[in-house]
Amino acid sequence: MKDVTQIDFANHNYAYFEFQQQYRLLCEEVSKMPPKSFVRLTENPIKKTSAMLKEYRAYIKNADLKKEFDDSILNLLNEVNENRRYIELSKIKNKDIIELIEYNKDYYIYLIKLFNIIGKFGDELSSTFMPTKSDRKKLTRYQNTNTFFEQFTKYKSNTSKALADFSILDFRKNFVYFLAFYYAYYSYIHIDIRNLCETTFGKILNIYLSNNVADYLTSKDHTQKERETIKKIDILMHKGLTCIFSKMTESYADFFIMPKIEKKVFFDYTLI
Repeated sequence: MKDVTQIDFANHNYAYFEFQQQYRLLCEEVSKMPPKSFVRLTENPIKKTSAMLKEYRAYIKNADLKKEFDDSILNLLNEVNENRRYIELSKIKNKDIIELIEYNKDYYIYLIKLFNIIGKFGDELSSTFMPTKSDRKKLTRYQNTNTFFEQFTKYKSNTSKALADFSILDFRKNFVYFLAFYYAYYSYIHIDIRNLCETTFGKILNIYLSNNVADYLTSKDHTQKERETIKKIDILMHKGLTCIFSKMTESYADFFIMPKIEKKVFFDYTLI
């Protein structure tokens, strides 16, 4: 094995942090794009993701894996473009309950498929730059002076605020912001916690896309019972997100990208 010089390692670190910054920005940009952006010719989240994959795919040595990422982007783009119903619904400003459920369902399917591609690509690139978890822990151990940690801390704080402001009445804004944060630091979340998060996302979306919720959101007049039901649903969704947010922060601490309390025992050897 070739010895890694100090200069090589410094360049390696720079490349890793530079990629992480661009990767985080992509997640943020995608989260801010409205549902109709998926059918746009420009400012399209799938095309933005494709551009980044092309920029960094040279770091992936496995040709089959490169093709897999290329195919996944092309397949998603074709899937959206062939969905004439979704394209037509994108043009309707005031949708009825059936149209709203149908439109939102397709949007979240496409959004999560795209974020999954982004997350897997980011995970692969992180593994390429830092082959083992211990390497990643060593490189990204919390330091107050590193821009990476400043950006992470700010993003995490903003996500916490979005979670505090979470409301079923403004669901997409805060839920998608939370999704983007989850995928922006996907590589620092343990597999079991990823599974828990993605199961929770699915359950929350199933509730949100139900007839009862859609009917409430498209109606102006509500009974007291309906308001109480929606409030219970809102609390349930918020509880699910706060639970997985807590688990995510535990994983971040384990990877040392946020301060972790370590117990140290000191011995007075002069007494021995």
